[in-house]
Amino acid sequence: MSTKSRVWRLFLVGIVIFTTEARRRTGKNRKSDCPRGCARCDDVNGCTQCRRSFLFISKSRGKEIGRCLHRCPEGYSSERGRPTNRCRKCQDENCKSCFTKAYCTSCRENFFLHADRCTASCPEGLSANPDAGKCERIVDCVVGQWSSWSRCASRDGSRPCTRGRKKRTRRILQKPTENGKRCPRLREKKKCKMPKSGCFVMNKWMRRQKASERRRRKTKKRGKKNHGTRTNSAARPAGPER
Repeated sequence: MSTKSRVWRLFLVGIVIFTTEARRRTGKNRKSDCPRGCARCDDVNGCTQCRRSFLFISKSRGKEIGRCLHRCPEGYSSERGRPTNRCRKCQDENCKSCFTKAYCTSCRENFFLHADRCTASCPEGLSANPDAGKCERIVDCVVGQWSSWSRCASRDGSRPCTRGRKKRTRRILQKPTENGKRCPRLREKKKCKMPKSGCFVMNKWMRRQKASERRRRKTKKRGKKNHGTRTNSAARPAGPER
């Protein structure tokens, strides 16, 4: 084989390799070829730049593949920047979500947040709050003093001269934390005897009201009886004339 033909063959092989590499690099950068939400991509690394979402890089079979996600998965922070937004892994492995990779905002199960870190046990002076998932200072409930007893009042307003009840209250000065001591009762009631002042006048008025009510009932009953007598008289046939 002559030298000229060898050079020609090498030239053709170079053209094929060049065109293949150019297609691999530029062909996938078109918007129509990239997945939805992806601005730039290639066959090897997947998405390399996202439009508005966050670039999440995962490992699969020894390769790093990029995907564009609207929300970063658990254990990652959503950081915006240039040239693209990224999902950064939290530094603390027990962190469930973080604002930045070094600032943890919530922890995984059985871990509690303290000083932007996740710990299995809270330090001295703090108590673990399972509902909030963080270490809190223990604060007990603090209430004020009792107010003075109210006037003795009857439960039924129509019986003012019988036994009644009076009450007193107190306010909460400091609300407790989840693990603190709960607040005691804030209201108290007890039985009392109504004062005699005004009972005579009230009883006299009540006796008058009851008497008038009895008279009203008798009048109504008498009216019904008279009406029935008149009806029977009208229905009775007339006797023979003498």
